[in-house]
Amino acid sequence: MKKTFTLFVFVLLAGSLLIPRQLSAQAPEKISYQAVIRNASDQLVTNQEVGMRVSIVQNSIDGTVVYQEIYNPNPETNNNGLLTIEIGAGIPVTGTFSEIDWSDGPYFLRTETDPSGGTTYTISGTSQLLSVPYALYSETAGILTGEITESQISDLGSYLTSENDPLFDSSPAGGITLENITDWSSAFSWGDHSSAGYLTEESDPVFSATFDFSGAVNGDMLQFDGTKWVKITPDYAEASHDHSTDEIISGTLPVTRGGTGSDSPGSSGSVAYSTGSEYSFSPAGTSGQLLASGGTGAPAWTSQPTVQQINYSTPRTHYAIVGEPAFRARQGTESVVFGLGNGGAYITDATTSSGMKAQVPMPVGVVITQVDIGYYDADPDHRIQFYLSSHNVLGWAYTSLGSVATETSAGYGYVSITGLSYTVPDNREIQISATAQNNAGTSRFWPGSDLKVTGARIHYRISSAF
Repeated sequence: MKKTFTLFVFVLLAGSLLIPRQLSAQAPEKISYQAVIRNASDQLVTNQEVGMRVSIVQNSIDGTVVYQEIYNPNPETNNNGLLTIEIGAGIPVTGTFSEIDWSDGPYFLRTETDPSGGTTYTISGTSQLLSVPYALYSETAGILTGEITESQISDLGSYLTSENDPLFDSSPAGGITLENITDWSSAFSWGDHSSAGYLTEESDPVFSATFDFSGAVNGDMLQFDGTKWVKITPDYAEASHDHSTDEIISGTLPVTRGGTGSDSPGSSGSVAYSTGSEYSFSPAGTSGQLLASGGTGAPAWTSQPTVQQINYSTPRTHYAIVGEPAFRARQGTESVVFGLGNGGAYITDATTSSGMKAQVPMPVGVVITQVDIGYYDADPDHRIQFYLSSHNVLGWAYTSLGSVATETSAGYGYVSITGLSYTVPDNREIQISATAQNNAGTSRFWPGSDLKVTGARIHYRISSAF
């Protein structure tokens, strides 16, 4: 079943009532009309021209058409599908709008609509004009000349016996009576309404469920008790307090009051401990002794236990890993550019004394046995010469431990400095240095990405431990 809906809203224009010496008011001979247009799918027809034909029908729905008009250009809907026209301003097809005798009703309004903007009117509706267009109806009064006396105005009152306004009667104001107005005027003159039994307090259930100020006095505070905010009276500390005589015992403050319960300070080097009722002191020990707990009794000083040296029958090998960020340019005035590239730390060598180095702190007493150094060589005509030395951190003294050069083939690889047995002394750290050369060991100039140091691994062992 196809459904098509339209919503009609009428606005009737009324003329002004003037009472001068000569009345000659011309009423606007138009009726404003609005409708919301929907298509067969109940969708709004928006921003589109719509064909319209409007007829005024006399006496019944199927009565005589006394007036009919169409529109050119067609009216157009807005963004909300609302269409607005003025009946009486279109192109007359039948009759003359200004010659309609509105007193000879009833009259009906018939609208016919073509949503596509043509003259195939698929939407039709007829409804009675329940309210006479007063401005148009008053036009039949014609022209009144001469004086209007006060008695003539009074006589008009006898003709108006009642008024029927359904919109007003259904509104809240429709129930207001003259007695109500009189009562309000009297109540306004009373002044203080609380003495007349009107609202004097208010109960707010939401506020009552959230706050409880009952019994609050000056200085109280709010505290949340898990359910609501309630008042509390804070227990402020007093500015001063006098101790009573029973709080002081023989000039000492008891433990329960934060004192020691004793008037003895103990001997030099003694340690205070609690007996449960007072503080007592253990005697002073000797140098190097350790204090051992006595459980619930007094602690006692004991001698330090002897530490025995443990020798490993088979020393274990450990490793220290040196990452590529540890390598940096040698200090000096030579021109060296270094940094991290894809897979290593690279250098650009322009002099014979430049290169890179990594300084690695090692535990004192360990024995270094081997060093593995990783590298990347982009050109088989280049190589890296690696040096291993011990560096005095308190000065610039170096002790050479060995050296090795990279292979002549290009690509990633590693070399090892083996056969080492160097025990790291105090204030020393291991330094791995790298300088770049050609395979003959004479030239040191190449693009910066040709040679890279990718890291190192130091083998060491611990021969004994405590």
